Amino acid sequence: MSGVRVTGDGGVGIEVAVDGPEDGPAVLFMHGWPDTHELWRHQVAALTDAGYRTLAPDLRGFGASDKPTEVEAYKAAHTVADKVAILDAC
Repeated sequence: MSGVRVTGDGGVGIEVAVDGPEDGPAVLFMHGWPDTHELWRHQVAALTDAGYRTLAPDLRGFGASDKPTEVEAYKAAHTVADKVAILDAC
């Protein structure tokens, strides 16, 4: 598994654990509060063994990703834009 740093909405740095074949169908994992990408470790292993490419980010404010101080930075629209940035980058 390798880590990739993606620039999300508003310049927020998002850390993404990427595993599996580069040409495999992509699966984007999204954790809830207060977890990190580690929540998905068992599913990641099973899916990469099956030939999928897994993208497991630490969402903004969690794990190794940036933690903006403004409450506004955590609105759903920013999270959706972060997901699009992750998919575009990976």
